Amino acid sequence: GYHDCDCDESSETLENNMQILIYPNPVTSDIINVESHLEINKIKLYNSNGQIIIEKNIPNLNAITINRPKETGIYYLSIQGPKVTRTELITF
Repeated sequence: GYHDCDCDESSETLENNMQILIYPNPVTSDIINVESHLEINKIKLYNSNGQIIIEKNIPNLNAITINRPKETGIYYLSIQGPKVTRTELITF
């Protein structure tokens, strides 16, 4: 996925190996679950206009839940680990 970081070759390898499970997607409940085999340090949820809707610092967890935004639509979830950031498309 798209990301914005100071990358080197090892960062690209980490991104490709960062296994993320996001469910349910499309979101049919009030929360979305995010799981990763790597630690999650921070998440950001952007709307289709690029506005940050949710931003959370995470204390090195491998799983988190995110509350559903008020408006339905297409969003982008940026998941930041120790050396990698990955962005995924989410439909609410």
